[in-house]
Amino acid sequence: MAGVVPAPLKWAQRRKYVYVTSPVTDPIEPKVMITDSTLLVEYRTGDGKSFQQQIELFGPVSPQLSGYIVHARLIVVRLHKAVKGDWGRLTRDTLKRSSITADWELWKDEDELTALPDDDGNVDDLSSKFALDFNRMSNGVSICGGGDPQVVAKLQQDLLKQ
Repeated sequence: MAGVVPAPLKWAQRRKYVYVTSPVTDPIEPKVMITDSTLLVEYRTGDGKSFQQQIELFGPVSPQLSGYIVHARLIVVRLHKAVKGDWGRLTRDTLKRSSITADWELWKDEDELTALPDDDGNVDDLSSKFALDFNRMSNGVSICGGGDPQVVAKLQQDLLKQ
């Protein structure tokens, strides 16, 4: 792709999962590929700009247990860690990328996680914040649309207020 801009990514982690979000308005031909050691997020926007970010992940993930959902204004990826534990960063390399930031709105420290019974969606606060059904996620399947764009925009505004 000519003139490709790095896709902006935000990430947060839990014991078993790493959540990666990419804010985008009406992505055209979104592509998300998850392997055991890499993540690729690629899309175009209505104004013709192309975005792509391919990274070597900090730790191994289980692609068959990972997945993503494409909403009208947001791509959400849930990576299932192959080994539970904290990741010091999202990428294997230590190169600082301005397009990748921690999502402090969604971040939970270990002491905050002790109150949650598990990360399997029973008390998954991300599901309610993004109106996502993570049980419908599967590798390579994009659940497009995400419903009414006004509802998605309201969810994003509510998320920013917290």
